[in-house]
Amino acid sequence: MERYVEVEQLKVGMYVVRLDRPWLETPFMTQGFPILSEKLVSDIATYCDHVYIDTDKGIDLDVSLQSEAEDSRTPSRSRTAQEVRTVVETGQLPKVPVKYVRQSTFVEESETVKNVYAGTRAAINHIYECAKNDEPIDAEQPKALIQELTTSVMRNPDALSWLTNLKNQDSYTADHSMNVCMMSLVFGRHLGLSEGTLNELGLGGLLHDIGKIRTPPEILNKPGKLTGGEMNAMRYHVILGRDLLMKSPGISDTAVDIAYSHHERQNGSGYPRGVTGDKVSLFSKMVAIVDVYDAITSDRCYHKGMSPLDALQNIYKWSGKHFDPYLGEQFIQCIGTYPVGSIVGLSNQEIGIVVSVNQKRRLLPEVLLVRDADLNLYEPVKHMDLAKVNEAGTKISIASVLTQGAYGIHVQDYIFSVH
Repeated sequence: MERYVEVEQLKVGMYVVRLDRPWLETPFMTQGFPILSEKLVSDIATYCDHVYIDTDKGIDLDVSLQSEAEDSRTPSRSRTAQEVRTVVETGQLPKVPVKYVRQSTFVEESETVKNVYAGTRAAINHIYECAKNDEPIDAEQPKALIQELTTSVMRNPDALSWLTNLKNQDSYTADHSMNVCMMSLVFGRHLGLSEGTLNELGLGGLLHDIGKIRTPPEILNKPGKLTGGEMNAMRYHVILGRDLLMKSPGISDTAVDIAYSHHERQNGSGYPRGVTGDKVSLFSKMVAIVDVYDAITSDRCYHKGMSPLDALQNIYKWSGKHFDPYLGEQFIQCIGTYPVGSIVGLSNQEIGIVVSVNQKRRLLPEVLLVRDADLNLYEPVKHMDLAKVNEAGTKISIASVLTQGAYGIHVQDYIFSVH
């Protein structure tokens, strides 16, 4: 008997007979196969949201798991407070994750979230001024703004993902804090965290590097290799951040812990304590991944930012060593095959930027067209939904992923071109 199964419910031993998309859009060579490993489960989740299994050829879906999935289709505010306590105290993801449904288009959400972004950016600047003067931080304004960002990411995560491409080398620390906040919310949504838990995570992401505001700028911006003393001064920002947040009323223990522990590593090679992953909180391990992802995709005085796809390949390489292997794998799934902000070449020779991921057809995202087939700039830029174009009968796909800056395209120049 065929049965519909969400990819989160797949188990080794099941037999897949149908996907939620054409087989040719996936790397699976046979149309029907048994699941023989957890890696294959992960591979399926990269391309599909649900599949169909044959219960006569493989194991069936556990009825208890089916009811849990049905219960988790919509966010439940009633379990928010308990979940926050459970996640913080145990370091475990919720047993019944929230399954969010997109409630707005990318274009609609981009318009909605622009003002919230501007307000949060102003708030982080004010927070940094307080930190420079060793003054306690007023948590109320950023908390209110993060609630709005959380509400946005619950409706559609791609708008926040798109805004993380707004990077300015001259204001890196503030931009980085914003980006880590927003991408942590996107990651938390992917993991099924509830609204209240996302708010906790978002505040911690926003304040994770607050201690760097008191690190000498000549060390932060040094283009060459740091000396031993300079490295110690750089690493001391986690102590400074912890101490500042501890004396600020309204700042949760979660945010304090993230500021203190986001440079710890799975194998114990991090700082300040050098502890292994089992002694690091879930939120700190999540922010550790997001922190590195944003850092390596950003232009700095000492390195050129890499493409989102190259960055994900590094996250994969470092998972198990520097990062929690499960969280590393989930982050890669969260960001997707063609991450938002990727510069791509299309099969019709046009050049564009990925702005939104199609959850049903991940190989056919929405793209902002920047150059035509003759490499002339589009003025104004054009918006193309590859899934809809293909459904209408025109076969256009992504042919290549290009490096950041290819053909003179800098993603941050197009952040506010979506309408």
